[in-house]
Amino acid sequence: MSKQRNLYIVFFFTALTVVLTVVVVMAWEKILMPPFYSLIETYYPGDANSVARWRTQQRFEHIFISTVVDVIVVTLLLRLVGRQQRKLAASEERYRAIFEHANDGIVIVSSESRTIIEVNNKFCELFGCRPPELIGQDIRTLAWGATADGAGSDGNGATSDGGGSVDTLAAFLDANSCADQELSIRTSAGAMLPVSVSCSTLSMDEDRLLVLLVRDWSIRKRLEAEKEEMQRQLFHNEKISALGRVAAQVAHEVKNPLTGLLLYAMHLKSKLSGKLPENELVLCDRIINSVNHLVGTTEQILSFARPVTLAPRPLDLNGVVRKVVQLLQPQINAYRIEERLELPDTEVIALLDETSITSALINLTLNSIQSMPEGGRLTVKTSRVNGTSQLTIADTGCGMTAEQIEKVFEPFYTTKSQGLGLGMPYAKKVIEQHHGEIHIESRRDAGTQIIIELPSEK
Repeated sequence: MSKQRNLYIVFFFTALTVVLTVVVVMAWEKILMPPFYSLIETYYPGDANSVARWRTQQRFEHIFISTVVDVIVVTLLLRLVGRQQRKLAASEERYRAIFEHANDGIVIVSSESRTIIEVNNKFCELFGCRPPELIGQDIRTLAWGATADGAGSDGNGATSDGGGSVDTLAAFLDANSCADQELSIRTSAGAMLPVSVSCSTLSMDEDRLLVLLVRDWSIRKRLEAEKEEMQRQLFHNEKISALGRVAAQVAHEVKNPLTGLLLYAMHLKSKLSGKLPENELVLCDRIINSVNHLVGTTEQILSFARPVTLAPRPLDLNGVVRKVVQLLQPQINAYRIEERLELPDTEVIALLDETSITSALINLTLNSIQSMPEGGRLTVKTSRVNGTSQLTIADTGCGMTAEQIEKVFEPFYTTKSQGLGLGMPYAKKVIEQHHGEIHIESRRDAGTQIIIELPSEK
């Protein structure tokens, strides 16, 4: 309440007292005095008691007027004070509710001693403490960690940037800056949590307080990292898409001449058959094989560039696996691979496009076979897990590094001396078109597991 308003209240009650006194006196003289005087003369009759009557009358008048005026004034004053107290209590309750339910940590600190005077629930939640444990502590003794620029910390807010020990929190408080300072705190779980700290001053009578606003930046940091990753992935996908379009255009332009060369080579071989010795006709076979390889490469590029059109229907995943293994039996035998099919007796039904899923599984299985040039074991198993159809292709080959796993589904990425690096991306594309997921678990020289999850029949 302001001093000017207090002065107005004093003047009001002074004037009210004067007005009430006049009103009560007039009411006493006009209304109450005649009956009162008659009562006094009854107790003090005659002229000898006139002085006693007068004194008694005066005493009663003074008592009555003072009592009436005081009761009225005090009642009004108490009502005014009660109303102000209720307003003050409601205002304090609103402040307390806002203070305690704020999404940011708020701490009020003494400007001189740096001791904590008041904290809200969010600040206690950040440090994993209760208010009684924090109130009275020096704010600098809390578990302030490294600053955003990576400086080291001793756990008490003292950080080192290579040029000596600097208490960044104390420096920030001494600077009395309104700008945000990015620090970090050590939570009760021991993790470092990035926070933004801002400070403002608050003067109350002769005391000067500091109000610190501590904001959790972990969500913002995560969103920024996700945004950067999405932008990087988008830029990468745009490059891959552009490269794929160029490759598809080149493959399309080359396909027809290659087909002509293949026909010419086969015609030449038929013309020279019987006229040249067999060791010279081998050159024609080499030409034909080389052209076939180029035709297969162009077909692979065009297949990857074309959109996948699916006609899904309920299929037994076990039957698809048996078909793929049968088609790759020559390669399995050539690499001396021990095959192991772990297929349940019951059908594992999934909604599949047979042609595209067969091509995808051939690419994946062939990669596993080629990772075991000295022989090994190929294990293919199917199962029903949490309402989905799961297929696992495991090998005992050379395995992959973490970097290779990260890049294996990128178009044109390959570790083979021959190959375009389109088999794995094509398989991923087909599986995602089936609303499925593919994961790879591998370690160097410890084999690889390819796990595929496909939607069930429902």
